[in-house]
Amino acid sequence: MRPASRYVATVVLGSVVLVGCADGVDVSSTPAVATEQEERGAIDEALDPCSRPNMTTVEPGALTFATSDTPAPPYFLTEVPADRRGLESDLAYELADRMGFRPQEVTWEFVSPDEVVTGQFVDYDIAIAGFAPRSEEFPAVEYTRPYLEVGYEVVSTAEDVPAVLTGTRPADDDADQARAPGDLAWGASFQGSGPPWLIGEGWMEYETRYDWVRGGVSLEAALEFTDAIVIDEHTRRWLQEIQDIDTTTVGGVPVPEGSYAMVMVAGNPLLGCVDRALGEMSEAGELSELGDRWLEPRSWIEN
Repeated sequence: MRPASRYVATVVLGSVVLVGCADGVDVSSTPAVATEQEERGAIDEALDPCSRPNMTTVEPGALTFATSDTPAPPYFLTEVPADRRGLESDLAYELADRMGFRPQEVTWEFVSPDEVVTGQFVDYDIAIAGFAPRSEEFPAVEYTRPYLEVGYEVVSTAEDVPAVLTGTRPADDDADQARAPGDLAWGASFQGSGPPWLIGEGWMEYETRYDWVRGGVSLEAALEFTDAIVIDEHTRRWLQEIQDIDTTTVGGVPVPEGSYAMVMVAGNPLLGCVDRALGEMSEAGELSELGDRWLEPRSWIEN
């Protein structure tokens, strides 16, 4: 093997810079450059409003999530979010990790969704419970970027509902006894996109108190005293696959698609940090992976 040179010299802009010495000790400028980069990184982090020390939360040292007082399957598969079983519970902890919070630094509040969107409850940092962005109706809160795109369906257990909604009644049907869409007893999630659509169609009055809040158990009960319900596709599949509840999806009714976003108190500077974290998760494919994992019946059965 050829012996190594005792000295190595490099000419830089006419100057000679020693980068080695006889005893093998490296005296190059690399450590100084690294230190300079580290210092610059430390300064950037100190100035970053989304670095952990600069984020102000409701409870110092913790990130507080709020969700429905009845966590809803299939997005929460248990009533203990810390189990991380279900899309929204797992997503909350993944988001917290992305923002620099450890699992033990995540806390939960359970509250009715209408108290969140109307600003009656403010002791939380982030609310996650299938909220559809409706900023004009609920100015007390702001919505994050969406984390899930969803399709909605109209389902029913009443035999005449498809005919009422599509206008396909038999010719010999008694017109005097026929019901109109506005005559139906509707159910819709308070925080979802169903109510604005129903109101826009003239099928529900604004003052109507919706018959169920988002949640499998509540929905099961609602099927007994409503004619038709606007429901997201994943919850409908959960009812069918896990609860063995046979509902009829009314075809020919163009229900708008929607999305789910998280909710934060209006003016909370943490919103930008949450959006940034969700954006990074989306770009990394993490949001898609969570959806693939938790929105299939096999995951509901296995978990």
